[in-house]
Amino acid sequence: MIIKTLCRLITWLILQIPDEKDIGDELLALCLLIVSRAVKMTSTRADDDLYEAVAEGLKQKNID
Repeated sequence: MIIKTLCRLITWLILQIPDEKDIGDELLALCLLIVSRAVKMTSTRADDDLYEAVAEGLKQKNID
């Protein structure tokens, strides 16, 4: 029950954030943290591969 409520609250809060590049970069970092935590809780290799691909893509974005 508490997870569903938190998901709704977080979704609502994210929708309130203005579209700004600096905020977008912070949201990406937060999303990556959330995904890394979720991946640790699953037992599928596909999740691990997806996380690694996204993390590497963001690193490359920051290098370019």
